[in-house]
Amino acid sequence: MFWYIGLSILSIAFIVYTLWKFKDPRLFVFYLAIAGIIYPLETAIFVYFKSYFYEVGVFKNIYKDSVVGHFASNLLAVPAVGLWIAANQLKFRWSIFFSFIFMGIELIFLNLHIYHQIWWKPYYTGLLLPIHFWIAKRLWYHIRNDKMTKRFSFLLLSFSAVSISSVLSFFLLGAPGFIKFSIGLFSNSFRDHLAASVPTLFITSFGMSLFITKIHSRIKYLFILVFVGVVEGLLIKYHILTVKSLVVFMIFIVVHLITAYILNVFQTLLYNRSISLK
Repeated sequence: MFWYIGLSILSIAFIVYTLWKFKDPRLFVFYLAIAGIIYPLETAIFVYFKSYFYEVGVFKNIYKDSVVGHFASNLLAVPAVGLWIAANQLKFRWSIFFSFIFMGIELIFLNLHIYHQIWWKPYYTGLLLPIHFWIAKRLWYHIRNDKMTKRFSFLLLSFSAVSISSVLSFFLLGAPGFIKFSIGLFSNSFRDHLAASVPTLFITSFGMSLFITKIHSRIKYLFILVFVGVVEGLLIKYHILTVKSLVVFMIFIVVHLITAYILNVFQTLLYNRSISLK
């Protein structure tokens, strides 16, 4: 656990320093978006194809524990570096340099037996990270130069919502077992939970972002409430989602509404350059 805590603290410090240096609140939205962009590939290789797992030491269930490791790596460390590269518009050689650092971290964690690879290889990381950093750099270039369109804003908000909702849903509801997704795809109960919950997370995140970008009055929260309620209600009806009680279901809905409110603030930040951290 010590090594993951150290990596998380270092990453958070790096993020805070970057935000302080550039004093542009849009960078925080951008950071959450590039963290969320990692989720589709991470879900595919980790959940569905069992590529590797983390051994943090927080939970006994290896998949629950791996989600915590994922947060340390792919919610904090990788996007923290992507944020720094993009904000400074560093040349491609810096992407290569940081990719080698991450490969080195993987090798250290492997030797410490706190990270285990099944078919994944460190050089896969070395090949994919420069692509992620390049995408991050291009995205920030468009944001910084005010090339903001509704479609672009929608994508940024959607991936930001993925990052926010994943953390809130996991620690408040999923990890304690207050909600449980099940599709019978895997024998490990939490792996099966992730196999269904992550796609649902994307559906609700993109749906909420669509309402935020398309509707400018407060009635959008009513549409979001109905949308999320219908999605979760259907999952319960077809026995894909189980909730402990009506109170838990209401908390689940409130988590989405909190996320929607944050997205609305982000929408303002992306379009209003007069807002500053100064």
